[in-house]
Amino acid sequence: MAWPSIVVDSWDTFAKLAAALMPSSPTTVYNFRGQADSSGNLTPTLLRLLPEQTEPQAALAVEDFARTEFASQAHLHLSTEALPNSFPEPALPEWWALMQHHGAPTRLLDWTLSPYVAAYFAVEQRLEADGAVFAAHGQVISAAFVAKYQSGGSAGVRNAQLADPAIEPLLFSWRPAKKTQRFVAQQGQFTLCTSILGQHDLLIDTTCSAAAESTPAKVFHRKIIIPAPLKPSFLAQLRTMGIAAHSLFPGIDGLGRSIAEVARLGVPPAKPAA
Repeated sequence: MAWPSIVVDSWDTFAKLAAALMPSSPTTVYNFRGQADSSGNLTPTLLRLLPEQTEPQAALAVEDFARTEFASQAHLHLSTEALPNSFPEPALPEWWALMQHHGAPTRLLDWTLSPYVAAYFAVEQRLEADGAVFAAHGQVISAAFVAKYQSGGSAGVRNAQLADPAIEPLLFSWRPAKKTQRFVAQQGQFTLCTSILGQHDLLIDTTCSAAAESTPAKVFHRKIIIPAPLKPSFLAQLRTMGIAAHSLFPGIDGLGRSIAEVARLGVPPAKPAA
């Protein structure tokens, strides 16, 4: 993966980079993704689990089994309101979004609209490894998909097309119609590829590199590397901004994770004066 990258040397340097990538208009919205190990690729959970050299037809069979199995039992654990609408037939991505939320593997890749939320996920784990925040221009990476499936009043890609092993791999940014509390708290976003085995990092790099050739003064994608020694200080800075497990993972589990973060930092926050 040949993304243009930069290694930050301080929180202030990161904050300046983040400010430069904040949206200045509705057409300059970036997607951000934090990864605790900067050497990792941008790979959806389902693709990480499939054996190497899996053919598209076999991958689609696994994906269909996972969704069917999840959908057949989800009503035992979730309210009807939380499930995708049954009529008309729900778009497959709506089921995938719900599955992703509850830990099932899908072809979706998680992103956020906030560089600081992404930074949290880059520094919260793997303190021995450099982390990374990936930034990609949402409109640019979706342009080819929009031109093919959403121009001229088209309703977009259909379920049958997403299950076609020969479909052209086009990537696009997407948000579900029904958003979970965690998705909202994390300012969530997904990238979705029409082809199940599409390589998100390669597709983004190819598209954004082409855009940069015509507009070299503009940043369309970037990989911001956060060195391992800086991770604790970044985590502490993010907590002062209210970005911690208790805010990103609403509920008692998020509270527990937040307390673990304080223990990892080694110094509890000062109590207010009585």
